[in-house]
Amino acid sequence: MYHMDLFRRSAGLSVNLLICKSLMYNFLNSLFGLLVRVKD
Repeated sequence: MYHMDLFRRSAGLSVNLLICKSLMYNFLNSLFGLLVRVKD
């Protein structure tokens, strides 16, 4: 029981990290695209 709770918590944490990473990646990508467009 305790182990399952711990596993679920760590899994949720890793999922949150993944979501944060993908959000940051998308944000940086759009920012880079904007910079390139402005430079042209």
